[in-house]
Amino acid sequence: MIVVGGVLFALAGILGAYRIVATAITQVLAGRGADTYRTVWFMDISYVGILVFCGAAAMALAVAVVANWKEERLWRDFERKYGGNGS
Repeated sequence: MIVVGGVLFALAGILGAYRIVATAITQVLAGRGADTYRTVWFMDISYVGILVFCGAAAMALAVAVVANWKEERLWRDFERKYGGNGS
């Protein structure tokens, strides 16, 4: 039951983020990218700001994936060179 709730919350979060980004893209394409609106948390944010934030988050995720891949590769090389379980 908890797994179902987690999946539903994750799906709601993904759909909410999609709606925010889709709205920001349509507003920027309509020429209203510098307009601000007030969020639920009473913050004024522009549509371009949303797109910049999403781009920065995607870039940070890509860097983290590459760093993790490199770390795993180095760890495999280390285990192959010096033995498997460390004993």
